[in-house]
This record gives sequence, C-alpha cells and structure tokens, in this order.
Amino acid sequence: MRKLLFSCALALCIAPIFAQTAIDPPLTPAEQKMVVQMQQQWKAQGMPALTDEQLAAMVRKMREVRLNMLGVAAGMQLQAQQMQSGHVALPAMALQPAPIASAPVASAPVASAPVASAPVASAPVAPAAVAVQPAPAAVAATQTAGSTPAGSGLQAQIAQRNAANRFTLFAPQGDGFNFDGQPYVDADGRIVKYGADFATGWVTYMAAIGPGHYLIKHQNVHSNLPPVTIGEVAEQDGFVNFRSRDGQTAGGTSILLTSNGVMVERDASLVDFDLTRGMQAVAVPQGFHVARFQHGDVAGTGYMLLERVDADPNNPAHAIKDLGAVVGDLFGAKDQAYDYALYNMSTRALVPLNLSMRGKNVGYGTNCRRQNKFVDKCRGYTQYESIWQPDGRPNLDHYFWALTWQTTKYGPLAVAEENSERDLNVIRLDNGNRYNAFHRGLGLNGFTATPSADGDLHVVATIVFSKKELPDLGALLASTPAAAGAPAGTQ
Repeated sequence: MRKLLFSCALALCIAPIFAQTAIDPPLTPAEQKMVVQMQQQWKAQGMPALTDEQLAAMVRKMREVRLNMLGVAAGMQLQAQQMQSGHVALPAMALQPAPIASAPVASAPVASAPVASAPVASAPVAPAAVAVQPAPAAVAATQTAGSTPAGSGLQAQIAQRNAANRFTLFAPQGDGFNFDGQPYVDADGRIVKYGADFATGWVTYMAAIGPGHYLIKHQNVHSNLPPVTIGEVAEQDGFVNFRSRDGQTAGGTSILLTSNGVMVERDASLVDFDLTRGMQAVAVPQGFHVARFQHGDVAGTGYMLLERVDADPNNPAHAIKDLGAVVGDLFGAKDQAYDYALYNMSTRALVPLNLSMRGKNVGYGTNCRRQNKFVDKCRGYTQYESIWQPDGRPNLDHYFWALTWQTTKYGPLAVAEENSERDLNVIRLDNGNRYNAFHRGLGLNGFTATPSADGDLHVVATIVFSKKELPDLGALLASTPAAAGAPAGTQ
C-alpha cells in the first residue's frame, strides 16, 4: 500500500523544469528540487515518458488536491481548538468573495441565463459603455391573500416593457452581467445574481442595497423605462426570506433567479415565484438539492440543475478519493462521477450529467506571514464555492463553466463538457440522447454555446490554443446518438 501511494504521488508531482513555463504560478525552488528527484525515480521504474502538457496538468491538479487537503486539515484543527475552548463559531451565510477582474476567458461558455454570485468589489467599467438603470420606488407592503400571479399594476408595468422584446446575448461579469457586450449596472446597488432570457431580453436580478438586504428587479434591458421592483430579500444567519411586492412570502436557505421570477431553495424542495403562474412549491428528488449556480434558461426550458447531496463534505477520505480520481483522469480512465442532473420541474424527468463536483471550491490562506521570497506560512485556510478565483480569474474547474442549457428550434438542449472535459456533448433534454460534438483524450479547454436569433446554437470548442466550430448542429442531432454513459439506475 505504501508503494502504491508513493507511485500515485510520483505520477502527480512529476514535472520537468523545461515545462514549467506552462504552469501558473511557476515552480518554486523547492518544487523544482522535488521534481528532479521524482523524475529520476520515475525513469528508474521504467515508466513511459509523458508530454509537457501532461506534466503541467499533473502539477496543477496536485496543487488543487493539496490545497483541498490543507483546507480540510485546517478546518479540523480550528474545530478542535474551538471545542477545547468551549466556543464553536457558526459563520453567518455570506456572499462569495469578490473577483478583482470580471471578464471571463475565451473558453468560458456564453449562455443566456446564468445565475452568478457577485463579487464584493465592482469591476471597473468604461462609463460610456454602461447601461445605468434609475432607482425605482420602494417596495409596496400591501398584503394580499393567497398564492396568485403578480398584481394587475405590476403586470401593466411589465407589459409596457414587452414592446422592447428582441434577441439578446447575456454573459456573466464580475459585477453582474452584460448584454450584447454592454455592461449593465443598477443605481440602487451591486447586482449579485441574475437570470435572463436571450430570446426576449428579459432579466430578473438581485441588487444589494445594504447588509443582508436586497431588491429583486425585473427588466427588459432594451427598454428605456426603469426596472420594476418585484420584491425584496432579507438574509440573516444563513436564512433568507423573500417578500413579493404584493405581500407573498417564502423562506429558505438561498435565492435563485429565473428570467421570469424568483426561486427560494430549501433543503429538499424549493418555492417558485413566477410572475405569470404565481407561487408554487416544487419537490426535489431524494439525494439531490438545487445547485447554487444555474448557467442555463430555467424558465424557458423548465429544467433546473441539481447537485448530489454530499453527506459529509469535510471527510478527509474525500480528498484521498479525489486524488485517485485525478490519477485516473490523467491516464484516460472513464470518469464515473454523476454529481449533477437536469430536472424538469413539470414532468419530473431527470437527465444525469457526467460532471464532478471536484474543483467547485476555491480557497486562500489566512493569518499568513512571509517566510521568504517564495513561501508564506499560514495558520488557516478558507474554502468556499465560487465561479471566480480569489484573484478574479474564472474558476474553470467549476461546473458553472462546463454546462449550459437553452431553448432552441430543435427543442431544449444542453451542452456539457463531460467525462473529465474529454467530451463535449449536445444533449436532447426531452429524451436524454447525447451527441458527441468533440472529443480529446487529453481534455478540452472550454467551449462557447452562443444562441442565435433564428433559434440555432453556435457551438465552438477550445482545444489547446485553437478553436474548432461545430459546422452543423442540425446534422449532428440527426445522426446516431452517442452512448449515454449514464450508470445503471440513473434514468
């Protein structure tokens, strides 16, 4: 067993000095020395030579696993100290830390209905290119009985903005979103979440106006009229309470937004407040909860993303399991993780996705002191789920960037990087059939799935430094479906 663990560590850590230019940040002197020693042992065992790209990937993956294991260890140490002192701190639910820069890299998918948590600090935006919306009147507090659609006054305001309906491209940015390449900001506060419809230009977003206090607004981004405030959210101690403009309320653990309303997530269910249908409760299949980030058109397709419930996320054995999965990934083993599924809220159909929750968390050291030019010694480590790295770059290992789903002229479709990013599959959500658009044994480097005004979907994969376009989506969907690859019992 000890020899096996050594071989795994050796396979992950080896990286030649001449390949370190592909590694960011570069190898430290200590890492360089360790790499040389391990290369010698690797060669002595008669193992086949690896490419620079594989070696660089090994170093990056090992760093991620090492950080995760450090985070678990630091958390356990802190918990032990708190228990010894008789005081266990329970942190309040907070918005995720801010990215410094907001623009996603080219490999990030451009989709129409993401729900993206906002940074704490706004990204700089050129004044001439920003659409600033005036502040609307305060939320009305009139109480109405029953679970009904939005009142006639609100519906009339929305109807006034319907005249501006037209095809629109939405994309996430650090301080909310942009439409057709133009940043959108709100006069009342930072936009922290949003859900949008590319076919019409409608968007629902949440603006922070104070500690734990948010306004929910609905707008067509092409309208010259101000956005309509449809409700407000109060957040305290990990609990959120939504109150609609006409007085309907719902409480839960987090807020999700669609292009036509608000969803309040609970442990095993959610409350859907739709501006057309009104408020209704939706049950979630056992073993799942609603994923925190929705990078697709929930309102238009009727599908939302679910994540498997992790019974014990702080278990150190998970880090060892992830380490083994990383080794398998690097040597071409089939990824067996089905941690996510798209769920139809009306038919209750479940479409499993070959995506792993590995990589969704980022982290940073706390209480750090500089030891030397290359090393900081930190007493703690903080981990949190984020689509952004602490330095502002997109966290491309997060499931948010690996999946999108849209309504198209072919029906509802999902585009997903599955099997550890080796396969880019187009999935018909109405029957679960998969069609392989691109495959690369060493992994793809991202993709874009851009809707067009005629209802088509323009799919482009990034492979190393080049881009490859899917020439005809219709022809792909008319071909023989690829093997779904779903484990037994998931359909």
